[in-house]
Amino acid sequence: MPLFDSVLQEKPAIVLEMGHALTKLGYAGEPHPRSIIPSEVLDHKAKSANRTTPNRKLFDYANESELYDQLVEFLKMIFFKYVLVSPKERKIVIVESVLCPTQIRENLAKALFCHFDVSSIYYVPLHLVVLSTLAVDTALRSSGGVCV
Repeated sequence: MPLFDSVLQEKPAIVLEMGHALTKLGYAGEPHPRSIIPSEVLDHKAKSANRTTPNRKLFDYANESELYDQLVEFLKMIFFKYVLVSPKERKIVIVESVLCPTQIRENLAKALFCHFDVSSIYYVPLHLVVLSTLAVDTALRSSGGVCV
């Protein structure tokens, strides 16, 4: 393989599916997630108060600035503990539910672009990603030419 072919190959994107209970993460093109982790962040207030559960659910927030801070902490953990890459070097694919609030989507984009300086974010609806694993054009099935 010539040298320029290896230089021009693009690094695989990081794929994140952030749910209320669990987050799945990995690289595009892999057959399964690299990690499935709880969608929790370390609650510094609870840790300083010596409570038994210093973790807090990612999407339990009082205002937008608190949501932004929690997303930044959670993304730091993902990039530097689980996928072990610099976010500037990779494209990000976010698999999301169509019912995801706009406030979460906007704060996630703000955290990724402003704090982590990623090059691009691609939001993919969850119901479309399910079909991509089947390598089919449509989920509709023909019933022998008869519409039922």
